[in-house]
Amino acid sequence: MDKETYSDDRVVVLSKDFIFVKVNTKEDTLTKKQYQVFATPTALMANADGQEIDRVVGFHPTEQFLPIIKDYQKGKNTLGDLEKKAGKNPKDVKLLYTLGDKYQWRGGNEKAVEMFNKVVELDPENKSGKADSSAFNLAYLKYRQKDYQSAIADFEMFKTEYTNPNLVGDAQIYIAASYEKSDNKAEALKQYQKYLEMYPEGENADYAKEQIEKLTQKAEKAE
Repeated sequence: MDKETYSDDRVVVLSKDFIFVKVNTKEDTLTKKQYQVFATPTALMANADGQEIDRVVGFHPTEQFLPIIKDYQKGKNTLGDLEKKAGKNPKDVKLLYTLGDKYQWRGGNEKAVEMFNKVVELDPENKSGKADSSAFNLAYLKYRQKDYQSAIADFEMFKTEYTNPNLVGDAQIYIAASYEKSDNKAEALKQYQKYLEMYPEGENADYAKEQIEKLTQKAEKAE
């Protein structure tokens, strides 16, 4: 985003009134811990005192980035603004999902779980298209907290309850990754192979092949 977004004159102008904090999570561990940053790229928008106004998680070209930041300038769609809206509209599943998403990327795991569970409960048929994403995120939060066995169970259940091919494919990859991080290399290998059987041309196919090759080589060296 440095070349495509932050250097854009339209974004540079905004930095006169606000501080943009770009966190390198591999090197800047103190800032990462202070602001609870879990993904890159993450752009934190802060006031002069360093207090966070809100953040933008993930890559956004200027055309997408500017409207978000301009909303934040006006106090719109910030965490505080969404909390107020949710208080008045406690059954708005899309609003609850957005709120849960904000919580999960700033370390508010308990609040995120609460919001995502509400979405799943309020929309059992996934009419909003947010119940499946919420269920996926509930499993992903367990993965991120290194509760790999629970993550595996939840991702497996997710695959039986929802049909979105992109999310089901991602769930399968996280199942494999959870086994790998649990040091069950043999099962991890099987699960990566299962992904390729399910989605031979899937967006995670190259990653699955790389992991299969790596795990196979490790197994051969161990013999």
